[in-house]
Amino acid sequence: MAIKKPTRKKLNVWQAAVRPSGATFEDGCKPQDLVLWVERESNRVRHMSLVEADSALEPILKRTFAAAQNSPMPGCQAGCPTEIQVDDERLLATLEKIVQNLPIQVTLQRRLDSLDQFFQMMLQSLEMGPGFAYLDGTQIQPAEIKSLALETIEFLEAQPFDEIDGDDILRVDGLHVSPVYLSVLGMADIEYGLGIYLTRETAVAYGEGIDEESAARLPALSLTLVTEEDCPPGLDVEIRKNRWPCHPMGFPLLMRVDGERV
Repeated sequence: MAIKKPTRKKLNVWQAAVRPSGATFEDGCKPQDLVLWVERESNRVRHMSLVEADSALEPILKRTFAAAQNSPMPGCQAGCPTEIQVDDERLLATLEKIVQNLPIQVTLQRRLDSLDQFFQMMLQSLEMGPGFAYLDGTQIQPAEIKSLALETIEFLEAQPFDEIDGDDILRVDGLHVSPVYLSVLGMADIEYGLGIYLTRETAVAYGEGIDEESAARLPALSLTLVTEEDCPPGLDVEIRKNRWPCHPMGFPLLMRVDGERV
């Protein structure tokens, strides 16, 4: 009779770190630290968030560890590690306290290759500045941007730019601000989105070509798409952190046409 060998329990090793990002955002707040939770074998990022530098370590690790387990980033399944690797003795002591009643081992490593590989990539992006972000220094709620993303997906799936020329001006009534005038971008396959204007005069002016002086007098909004490759670091962090839905064509970027954030 063949003897069945006992199967070895598959290890699920995560790496965790808090690194100074060097990023300082528009509202003048203190520099930000980047908190990362990464799967060692797959190199997938389970959770990342920017926190104010020098914040209390235990509440940050509790919150981000819970997020990494229960609501990880796309591509990862909810679950729990068998081992957490860190390269900082403060993290070691804090995590040992947090998981003391769980079957999880916390170990101190000289290097965290999987995590550091991703961190260096993020650091290069953050050194260029966070760029556009929806939530930083504003009163906008994540749910509002999620709604915008979902509506944009519906817009792109409907493909109105196949039927409506960018020179056509559409009037929309019944909104909180009414009427609103729209031009649909995309028939030329150059840029997809919407031009949004509060008066017909403004819509016509932009359609005919507008100078800087007139643009200051006739403000308008532009809804365009940003691809994953061109996404500003600040917005990229927000999308990942809040798990906002993205269409393959891009994520909505809503700005004033003069480049100011809405």
